[in-house]
Amino acid sequence: MGTIHRLETGTAVPTLGQACEAFLAATANPNTARSYATALGALADWLGAHQPLSVLEGERIPDRAAAWFTATWGSAAPATFNARLNALAAAANWWREQGWLTGNPLIRIRRRQRTPDRTRALDRAEIERVLAAEHLGLRERTLWRLLYESATRATEVLSLDADELDLANRRARVRRKGGAADVITWRTATARLLPRLLAGRTSGPVFLTDRRARVELAPVDLDPTTGRARLS
Repeated sequence: MGTIHRLETGTAVPTLGQACEAFLAATANPNTARSYATALGALADWLGAHQPLSVLEGERIPDRAAAWFTATWGSAAPATFNARLNALAAAANWWREQGWLTGNPLIRIRRRQRTPDRTRALDRAEIERVLAAEHLGLRERTLWRLLYESATRATEVLSLDADELDLANRRARVRRKGGAADVITWRTATARLLPRLLAGRTSGPVFLTDRRARVELAPVDLDPTTGRARLS
């Protein structure tokens, strides 16, 4: 969203780009904000970040928005389609609360039904075989174990930093979906793997990419020693 400029103090009628930045800044959970940014960036690219937010008003906008949205994400999985719609709907609701928008430009877009998951649940022995597979690297083995033992969302585990881990007591504080703080715990298998994965690191993301980041990232998403990025 490099074409979007931040909302200036005292701006009465923000541009679309400014309104997007203001909404993302007001989103408490940074992971949610990063997720929302994809849909908002696409919206700004479509209509123009420099256009006034009122570009989303008018009788023809719902039909135009539905056509654009379908062309952009119509071939995506229902989960992705709905996630992008949720992001835009949350932004539109927030803009209405600020008094910047009156209509609903998304009124013609309907959420998609997700395909029922009929996958058979694995029993404990099968899960152990998967988690102990010889081809798994240390990072994947640790991540999968932690996810399984803590029953935590992947985004919440991947947002963990090394200094947030209480290794002695096998717990860490995470930020749940919606911004609520919570404590997760894990068992012996994860407790044995985490120190090996960290290899003495006491700061930066717990789970890192294999290579140094190729694009500029926020310092919070980088390991200060190796320059590797937070795994996502």
